[in-house]
Amino acid sequence: MLPPNFWAADTLLGLAFELARGGLDVLVLALIEKSIPESSLLGTEPELTAFAISRIVEAGRGDLAIALFERTYVSQSSPHREMLPMMIGRDHGRLGDQALIRMAERMAEHASSVEGRPAAEDFYNAANMIRKFDRARALELYELAAQRFPTYRKRGYWWRERGSAFFESGDEREAAKAYEEAVRLGEKAAVPLLADVYAVLGDYERAVKTWDGMRDITRLLWVEKMQALTALMAELSLTSQERDVAGANALLEGSNTTGLEVLALDALNVQGLVLAASELSESGESATFGLAAAAFAVSEPDLWLAALFAVQDEIEDMETRASLTAGITFAAVQECGESFRQLLLESDYVTEDGRQFLLEQIDQVPQDDERRFVVRIDGKVVNY
Repeated sequence: MLPPNFWAADTLLGLAFELARGGLDVLVLALIEKSIPESSLLGTEPELTAFAISRIVEAGRGDLAIALFERTYVSQSSPHREMLPMMIGRDHGRLGDQALIRMAERMAEHASSVEGRPAAEDFYNAANMIRKFDRARALELYELAAQRFPTYRKRGYWWRERGSAFFESGDEREAAKAYEEAVRLGEKAAVPLLADVYAVLGDYERAVKTWDGMRDITRLLWVEKMQALTALMAELSLTSQERDVAGANALLEGSNTTGLEVLALDALNVQGLVLAASELSESGESATFGLAAAAFAVSEPDLWLAALFAVQDEIEDMETRASLTAGITFAAVQECGESFRQLLLESDYVTEDGRQFLLEQIDQVPQDDERRFVVRIDGKVVNY
C-alpha cells in the first residue's frame, strides 16, 4: 500500500488536471509543482505525465520539465515509458521546438549508453519527437534505430515515417522509395502518402491509380484528390508532367497570364487552378478546377467553399451534384475543422437555406472516431 504522501500528491495532480480544463493556469502550475516530488502517477500514467510536462514548459520552467522527463522516461523500470514521447509529441504546439529537441536529444544520449532493442526504441522515439523541427536529425535517428535493431527495416511503419521525413524535407524521390517499401511490407497507411508523392513528382496517372487502389478504405480527402486529378488530366490532356513550379510562379507575377498557361507548367499550382476556375466560370467547366484547388490546398477553408459554389453553379446532374457536395463538405470539415464551419456561418455569399443544409451535413462528419489510424506524425490525426 502506498504511503499517505503519495495519495496526497496524486490527488493534487488529479485536481490540477481537472482545473486545467477550466483555464485556472496559475493554480494548475502550483499544484503540479507541489506534486512532482512525491507523485506515484508521474512515470506510471503517460497522459498525466505528458500533461504535467507541457504545462511546466509553457510556464517557462524548461529545466524542471526536462528533469521530470528524464525521471519518467530514462528510467528503464517505468511502465508504459514508450507511450510518453507520443503523448508529449501530440502537444507540440504547447511545448515548442526547443523543449522537444532537448528531450529528444536526451533520449538519444541515453540510447548511446545502452544496447540492442532498448537503444533502438530510444532513437526511434526521439526521431518521432524531433521530426517536425529537425527532419535531417530525425533521419539520422531513424537510421541509428535500425542499426541497433535491424528488424525495424522489416517494418512498414518505419519506412513510412522515414518517407514522411524525406517528403517534409523536400526530397520527394527518396520519400517515394521509402513509401514504396512501406507499401511492399503491407503498410496501408503509406498508400495515400505514396500517391501524394507521385502527384508532387508529376506522375499523375500513377498517383490516381495508387489512390484508386484503396479508395474504399482511405480518408475521403484522397478520394477528392483522385477525382480532381482525374478531371484535370482529362481537361489538360496530360498523364504526367515535369512540374516547373518556379516557372509557374513567375508567370503568376506577370500580367495577362491565364490560369491554363500556369497549369501547362504546373498542373497542381493552386493559384493557377483558382485563376483557371475564375476564367472558365462562364463556360460551366470550372468545377474541375475549383475542386482541384481545394483538394490540393487542403487547409484553406475558403477554397473548399469555392469548390462547393462551383459544383452548385455548374453541375446540372442532381445525383452527381449531391455526391460532390457531400464529399467536398466531408473533406473540408476533416481538413479544416471548426474554421470551415466558422467561414460558413460568416459568409455573405451563402443563402440561409444553403447554410442550414451544409451545417446539417457538417454535423454528420465524424470527428472523434475511436478507430484511429495515425498516418502523419505532425499534429494531424487521420481517421479511417
